[in-house]
Order: sequence, then structure tokens, then C-alpha cells
Amino acid sequence: MNTKLLNTLKTLCVVGALAATSFSVIAAPVEGQTKVIKEKAAVVCNVGYIEDTIVKIDEKNKQVIVGDAEDKGAQIIINVTKQTNILSVKDKKVYTFSDLEVGQKIGIESNGMMTNGQLTAFVLTVMEDENEEEENLAICPVAGYITDTIVGIDADAQTIILGDATDKEAQIVVKVNEDTQISHELNKRAYTFADFEVGQQVILESNGIMTNGQVTAFFLTILDEQEENLVTCPVAGYLTEQIAKIDKEAKTITLGDKKDEESQIIVKVTENTKITDAKNKKVVKFSDLKVCQTISVESNGMMINGQVEAFEITIQ
Repeated sequence: MNTKLLNTLKTLCVVGALAATSFSVIAAPVEGQTKVIKEKAAVVCNVGYIEDTIVKIDEKNKQVIVGDAEDKGAQIIINVTKQTNILSVKDKKVYTFSDLEVGQKIGIESNGMMTNGQLTAFVLTVMEDENEEEENLAICPVAGYITDTIVGIDADAQTIILGDATDKEAQIVVKVNEDTQISHELNKRAYTFADFEVGQQVILESNGIMTNGQVTAFFLTILDEQEENLVTCPVAGYLTEQIAKIDKEAKTITLGDKKDEESQIIVKVTENTKITDAKNKKVVKFSDLKVCQTISVESNGMMINGQVEAFEITIQ
């Protein structure tokens, strides 16, 4: 990745952070807030999937550096954690950190959050060598994360078809294998291939790589059939805002400008929501949340009945 491309990427991150919502992602300045922002050093990035070449491997810190070997300013540090899935396009098998090599081209899937110049990878896909035959490999014309409708199911091949039932050219064949995690947005029980039905709307998460006309699903999430109650949340799955109101009975918090209800977002807190205090580095309770606190909320970005459910809340 050259310097110009990296600068473009960083520009997209900053512009995306400012334009993604109808209200400011960081609330109006309050006392001490500037210090918090500097400590967090986080940039919202709109690019959740990138491809580049490994130029260095840091085994001690479990990091790979991608970009231009001769230009440090054009390099990005990728954190590889225990939760990172490392896959091979060619062998279709699970890799480990020790299988990564300098010179390999990899696909990097992340949440697009760059902190201190680093991204944490959800999935790393080792691509085929440039010298090998690539006639069966193509970049999928969709992002690694899409929402679409099931228009066909092949139980024998374990594939589902997404798209427009009347336009085959607009359809995508999705391969479901033993590693694909299938779930429903409204409950926690495990789902299987047999639970798919034509007409269902699903969220597909993949590495965006199409092989032999198919893209392999990492995650498939079935959406609520009552679509009138389901809308796409106008914010990313991660946002930082001030608490404008707290409803203890409903266990909800309202984020945004107190004087502008249209810019506010209601966040539902459940028994599974993890709440932590970043400053004191400890887990806290719902009752510890206070109006005017600045918090970060992680969710799936889906708004149901006017609310988005929080997976994790961090008091800044």
C-alpha cells in the first residue's frame, strides 16, 4: 500500500466519522472531555475490509505489519488476537499465527476502528500467490458485510442464494460450511442450515472473496420477519456519546443532545450487556451510569422498535 493510498484511507476514516450520523459522534465539549479523546486516540474507519502484503511479523506482540516495506508511513499494524480467525483461500483450512509469512498477501476483516495506528483483525485470509493460477478466484462484487433476501436454497450443496429472484445476475451464491455460525437477531439459541427459508432476510458476513462463483459465509444472521419494526441504525456498531437521560425501569439510556430529540438514540441494556469503567478498569452496574457521562457503546448497529441493544458499554 503506497503513501497516497494510506492517506486516502485515513481521510475516509475521518470523513466517515464526521458524516456517518445526523449528530456528532463525540458529544459537545464538556470539562475534561478533550483529555479523554486524546487518550482514546481512536479513529472511526469506513473500510472494514482491506487487502495488502505482509512486510513484517512481530511474534512477541502477535502483530503483522502490512503495506510498503520501504515506506513506514504507508504501513498499518494489524493486531492478531485469540479471537482472530486465520484462513487460507487455497487450502480452505484454518491457519495459525505461525503460518503467516512475510510476502504473503492477506485479506483483513476488522470493525474499521483504528487505534494508535493499529487495527484488530476479526479474520485474516491468506491469499493465493500471485504466480499461481487464479482463474477460480475473483473479488466478490459485494462488501464483506451485506443484508439481502434468500431467493433459493440447495440443501445438497449447502448453499443459499441471495438477491433478486427475477435477476440471476444480481444474485450471490453463499456457501455454508461446518464453520459457519448461524443465528437469529432476536434470540441466543443455535440455528442450523435447516432453519433457512426462502423469503427470509439475512445478514451475511464473509471475507468478500468469491471462489468458483461462491462466497463462503463466516456468519449468517436471520432478521426479524416483522420488518416494520426493523430499521438499520443510522450509526455504526460503535459510537461514543453523552448520556442525555436514563430510564431505570425500562433499563434504557438515551444518548445525544438533550435539546434535540431527533438526534437522540435509545440504547437498551440487558442482563448480557457488559458495563465497564475505563478509568478505574473495573466492571460496574447499570445503576452506576449517570446523566452527562460520556460512554462508548458497542452493538450490532441494528435498531428494533426505536432501540439499539448494547453488547458492551464503556464509561470514558
